[in-house]
Amino acid sequence: MRVDTRIWDDKHLKALLRLPRYSLTLIEQEPWHSWIEQQGGVHAVHEYLKTSFLPPHEQELLTCILSHPGASVQFYCERLCISRRTYANYLNSLCATLLLHLNARSATPAKVVEAKIHCGSVPAPVTALIGAEETLSAVLALVERPAVRCITLIGPGGVGKTRLAIEVATLVQAQFAHGACFVPLDTLSDPALLSATLIRVLNVQPAGAEPPLEALKTYLQSKQLLLILDNLEHLAGVGAVASALLHAAPDLKILGTSRERLNIYGEYCFTVEPLPVPRTGATPEALNASPAIQLFVERARAARQDFALTTENAAAVMQICQHLDGLPLAMELAAARLKACSPNQLLEQLETHLIALRYPHEDRPARHQSLWNVIEWSYRLLTPRHQRLFRHLAVFDHSWDLQAAQTICEDEGIQQGLEELADKSLIQFANAGAEGRFYMLNTLREYALEQLRQAGEAEAVGRRHAEYYLVQAERAETVLGTTAHLKWAEWLRREHGNLQTALRWMLEHNEATLALRLGGAVWRFWQVQGVLTEGRYWLMRALDAGADVEAGHRLKALWGIGWLAENQSDLPAATAYFKTGLTLAQQLEEPRWSALCQIGLGEIARAQQRYAEAAQLFESSLELFNTLQDREEIAWTLDQLGRLALEQQDFERARQYAESSLALFRELGHHWGMSHVLDHLGDIVWNQGHYDLAALFFEEALREAAIMQSHWLTAWTLCKLTSVKLAQGQPAQARAMLAESLQLHLEVENTLGIVACLGRAAMVAAAQQAWRTAVQLWAATEALHQRLALPPLTAIFVSGRTPALEEARARLAPAEFTAAWTRGQMATLAQAIQWAQQVLGVKA
Repeated sequence: MRVDTRIWDDKHLKALLRLPRYSLTLIEQEPWHSWIEQQGGVHAVHEYLKTSFLPPHEQELLTCILSHPGASVQFYCERLCISRRTYANYLNSLCATLLLHLNARSATPAKVVEAKIHCGSVPAPVTALIGAEETLSAVLALVERPAVRCITLIGPGGVGKTRLAIEVATLVQAQFAHGACFVPLDTLSDPALLSATLIRVLNVQPAGAEPPLEALKTYLQSKQLLLILDNLEHLAGVGAVASALLHAAPDLKILGTSRERLNIYGEYCFTVEPLPVPRTGATPEALNASPAIQLFVERARAARQDFALTTENAAAVMQICQHLDGLPLAMELAAARLKACSPNQLLEQLETHLIALRYPHEDRPARHQSLWNVIEWSYRLLTPRHQRLFRHLAVFDHSWDLQAAQTICEDEGIQQGLEELADKSLIQFANAGAEGRFYMLNTLREYALEQLRQAGEAEAVGRRHAEYYLVQAERAETVLGTTAHLKWAEWLRREHGNLQTALRWMLEHNEATLALRLGGAVWRFWQVQGVLTEGRYWLMRALDAGADVEAGHRLKALWGIGWLAENQSDLPAATAYFKTGLTLAQQLEEPRWSALCQIGLGEIARAQQRYAEAAQLFESSLELFNTLQDREEIAWTLDQLGRLALEQQDFERARQYAESSLALFRELGHHWGMSHVLDHLGDIVWNQGHYDLAALFFEEALREAAIMQSHWLTAWTLCKLTSVKLAQGQPAQARAMLAESLQLHLEVENTLGIVACLGRAAMVAAAQQAWRTAVQLWAATEALHQRLALPPLTAIFVSGRTPALEEARARLAPAEFTAAWTRGQMATLAQAIQWAQQVLGVKA
């Protein structure tokens, strides 16, 4: 079906953005429905809108709207710290820009859209690529050669490898069916997390206990993708991973950036050279044509708008570029100085200082010595106080905010100091919503860390960093689920790298108690946000390191890792953690911890349909919590008893428990608890045949989950709402909701949730009368459930299956039915996901 151009208007755009009062039914009609499908679905269109060139305030508003669909105007205003009038002005301007993009998109080939669906976004270049046209052409030629599948851009820090890789990816991503995926690895210091990082960026779902590398190989084997791995040199074993992926995926190409080669078979190494600099005595025309001169002048204009290359300063500019060997980062650092001096003065400073400077490591390349010298030159020009601040800032993992810098660096004039360093291009300003942040380039951080060690300050500053993030995390823990949750959840998301750095410092310095406290404080935020694999990794390391630590600290970590394992359907591991915690709690005579671990074991017993055991564990815990007058845990336990009664089809009793739990959570203002119970109430009344009421409960649960930014719960609730829409005869809405649910389950790595979506996708296929596909998906769901040893699904996830399967049997010839069933039974999880995505209109 051909879709007309320029179909988008203000009303339908706001429905696409899921703004309040604009129903999704607006875009489920033609021609909007077909347009969205041609682009790859709602999620793909949202991803496209994120790439629009927008002013910072409009970009922040768009990000907020897409992150919190359906929220109120008041919520958006509070989140962005703006008035309603300002919100209205920003929204009008944003919508006008987005309408231009959407209507211009109408004729875009579907292949380009498909290329962007599951790839990590390639960063938009902030500045033009200057002087590297020939290098760019050479790399593009390599990438386009079919026989070349692994290219490593090699060169010293600051030579422009990352910028070149971004430019290549931007230009060629449309030539790959599945686009280009950019994976920055500069902040990843633990090689053990390499596969987990790739899985997260690529949205890969491991099957059960499948090792991460095997899951990556399975996922990529059918993909035509350019994978950009940026900053590889510090990760041991990356070559083996890259080699394994290339062997498993014949249409995969890898473009890496590193200071050294990967040393794997088939690798093409491309040395990125510094920009050519003119020789002494070059003509004015040659100077103007010089890539190094062009870059220096462009960056100088950023520091001083009226700067120009003249006959008076041309010689000095040429000599500056010669001194700096044409290294882009070195020239940027030097150009930043022109804000306060002339080129001749800058040259004099360079000549005075660089003669005496020597790179401390003789085994480094000469050009890298030049970069180090330039950084050291900039460093020596700082006052002692600013030198100290620069050293101390290196402790942060890439970025930080003002409060963290003031506390950890112990500098009273921190604002002025940060501005001074930013003026000299030694740190950069990064706008992060209402709160400004700063960051330091990796090469500069390497130098600053060396100075920190030489000054003998690394131990003290590292400890202050670790203790600061521990204190902040424990503050965040106290507001979990409340109205203040969102602020702290956003803080934890931004500080993810610093939290990992703090955990790593604690473990490397034998501070297992601190690591257990920090992991124990943030694990529930990891749970809400779906950061399950990495959360388990850090808790396990802390538990291993803290075998001799006070048992009380171990209890919380065991409780947390047990729930993270349960959320990933790893019930054997979860059982072991909860049992260990229960034994420890009983030894310490800690009734609250005993009850909490019993709740975990009861949840597993319920999931495995050991109902009598689950009831005994829940009721025992409820008695303990009542004695302790712990209202929050009483509410959680009532919710568990309600779910247990639901599975035993005692719907009235289930509803009584759930409504009592919901009332408590509402009194406590606990949005996380409310979202869970509302989801379960929807499940209960759905089983009673009250579909409209079920939809209301599920929709309220989604709003609460959005407030918490809980992808994990949103995924489950959307899958359940699919069953409601199917029962109400609304297959188009069911299809859209299930597509979003499946995508979210993939992102949070929930195997049981994915299999649940496969079963619901079979029902959508049946509604489309795609009988063979429906049979394949039912067979795959059944086989995968058994093969992966997953717990049973509740009635809402299997509703309508039996009559629909019988109709399929009647519609298909016996041989057709048997062939489809056999094919489904033999399918891998990845194959079944691909079938479901085809049914749901999502490009794989």
